Amino acid sequence: MTKKRKISKKRQYILKKQKKLLFLCIFLLIIVIILAYIIFKTNLLEQKINDKFVRYISFNNANTTDILKISNLQRKSNYHGKGVLNNSYVKFNVDGEKNSKFDIVVYPIGMKIDERNIYYYLTDSNDKKIEFDNLSNKAVSSDSGRIIYTNKISNDKYKLKMWVNSKYKGSIKNVSYEIKIKPC
Repeated sequence: MTKKRKISKKRQYILKKQKKLLFLCIFLLIIVIILAYIIFKTNLLEQKINDKFVRYISFNNANTTDILKISNLQRKSNYHGKGVLNNSYVKFNVDGEKNSKFDIVVYPIGMKIDERNIYYYLTDSNDKKIEFDNLSNKAVSSDSGRIIYTNKISNDKYKLKMWVNSKYKGSIKNVSYEIKIKPC
């Protein structure tokens, strides 16, 4: 009878060790799944824009004199995107030789998302609507920007607001655009 007890005690000890090992494996698997979910859902692996570095490059570029940039676009409905509370905007003047043609061109500089979800609203200095559309409906320039407006110079002031469609479900972290005024 003593042998049977010793064998059953050994077996119980082995079973206890196996249960502990199984519990530890399941626990580690759950931790790995949770960490993977957190990393991919919070965009920890995405590149971030270093604004100081980007500005340094742009200011030292011989083709660029001024930087117009709209950073970190937010999700908004079209109504709110056009509204006063949209703080993703830039004001600028277009000066030059009268009646010369110019284009307003936007370029993505941050994370790129489908341009059907990027909207803009261009107004004059009196907040009168000039253009409202999404970027996908606009022509592509020779250097891969989107031409959102073409006109003749008359020393006007403009205000450009941009936002991401509120129905877009993907990440919008670091969605930014650079605006350039180019002669035609």
